[in-house]
Amino acid sequence: QALLFAENASPTIKDSVFEGGQGYGIRLRNSNAEIVGNTIRDISGSATFASVGVYAEGGGPSIKNNLFEENAIGLSSESSTRGAVIDGNVFKNNIRYSALISSACPIFGSNTATGSPINGFFIQGRLSENCTLGGTLPFVVSGVGAIGLSTADGVMLTVEPGSIIKFESALAHMTLGGPLIAKGTAEKKIYFTSLFDDARGGDTDGGGVSQGTSGDWSGIRSVGSGTTTVAHAEFRFGGGFGSRGVLSIENGGAEISDTLFEDGYRHGLSFRRSPYARVSNSDFVRYRGSGVPSALYFELSSAELRNLHFRENQIAIESDGLSAILFADTIDIDGTNVISTIPANLLP
Repeated sequence: QALLFAENASPTIKDSVFEGGQGYGIRLRNSNAEIVGNTIRDISGSATFASVGVYAEGGGPSIKNNLFEENAIGLSSESSTRGAVIDGNVFKNNIRYSALISSACPIFGSNTATGSPINGFFIQGRLSENCTLGGTLPFVVSGVGAIGLSTADGVMLTVEPGSIIKFESALAHMTLGGPLIAKGTAEKKIYFTSLFDDARGGDTDGGGVSQGTSGDWSGIRSVGSGTTTVAHAEFRFGGGFGSRGVLSIENGGAEISDTLFEDGYRHGLSFRRSPYARVSNSDFVRYRGSGVPSALYFELSSAELRNLHFRENQIAIESDGLSAILFADTIDIDGTNVISTIPANLLP
């Protein structure tokens, strides 16, 4: 059921009110409709996942300057094309999610969200095209079952400066078939952190004041052959269920600089079968938990390390014995680390 349903058509829906109902306020299928300046309110039914203010499946709709209020889910976008736009919308007091994004990557602009269990874009599924995450709202990666967020082989995930990526639970993860490009700046850092980390992005979970703890989310795996690039970023409170590293580079190369890895339960930054890894001007703090974790881990990999600092970790640097540091300069491991020596077989 929908108050308005458009399939294979692209109407302009403007300055209208859609209120009450148990299914959809506006339902779009393979549509490039323009949804502008509307109020979509109380599409809630029994607050199930089938009650959505605006549901867009496929197509590239432009959804701008609308008020989504007291719906079960404000907006749901599924398998939309890269031409879809979500900008200038206000999400207020929606019962489950402000916005649910499944296997889709619209253009995210300047939106606001308050009063919901997820005050941001809840993202999940598999992306088959290059995708950019940006805009003003935090993103929350699904921790439902084993869904998480993944990309197909060779697909690049770019995170814009100033973006905040939070993870719903200890199961929440990303598995990337292509490289991660997350190049923040000193003024606009990029954060990968727990849903409960109010210090980064505010009260995204709507539950009042909270802070993250180590192991709150799993990790990010980049398993393709491209080069992952991360700069001016922070990784906080990761290392949950199934983690191979809060950031695990497997098969590809990496350039990591000016980044903080903090408060993890398992490995922090890890490299497996990585032909080249350059890590510089970065800090590793409090990697302590299950399985004797290390802040920096190498397996069948080679690396260049410059100006790294390790504090309060179980193991600062660990290797499988078959990896090599090709160049090292200013590796600062103090006595607050339980194991503070660099494996001898790693040294150049």
